[in-house]
Amino acid sequence: MTDQQAIEQLASWLNHSSFTVVLSGAGMSTESGIPDFRSHNGLWKNFDPAYVSSVEALDNHYDLFNEFYSLRLQDVETCSPHEGYEALARLQQNGLIHAIATQNVDGFHRRAGGKNIYELHGSLHNIYCHTCSKVHSAEDFKKGSTCSCGGKLVHLSFFSGSCCLRRYGTKPCLPFARQIWS
Repeated sequence: MTDQQAIEQLASWLNHSSFTVVLSGAGMSTESGIPDFRSHNGLWKNFDPAYVSSVEALDNHYDLFNEFYSLRLQDVETCSPHEGYEALARLQQNGLIHAIATQNVDGFHRRAGGKNIYELHGSLHNIYCHTCSKVHSAEDFKKGSTCSCGGKLVHLSFFSGSCCLRRYGTKPCLPFARQIWS
């Protein structure tokens, strides 16, 4: 099949679909300059995920946890969604795509104008207190602030061992889990 034939086939599928969902992953983010985790140049080549991106890191090495995710937030703030994100948003605006499910935590689908975005691994932008669930800003997190209750600030995205329902029962994670998985 030629490239032109593939494009025509995709257009036909989109035009005849009653409900189209796009699944996106790390390739979208890396095209915008966000490092991935597992490639030959991925973040895990320089960082031990168990040490900087886990519940253990949150509990025992919070300074490193905070530094690692503050750098990730900085990457997201200095990069921009590329034209692929904008193309998907236009396809949504034209009614050809109805939802986007993404493994990315950078929020670029939303920044490009996408709607009905399902962030399967959460978002780096949703910061809350690990103790009382109070919502905080990314700036508070990057400054290393603590909550007024004394709790540590965390982001609502997947990190190793972070299955909040398994580890923490229904509080404080369940209200936040409902936001992204409802």
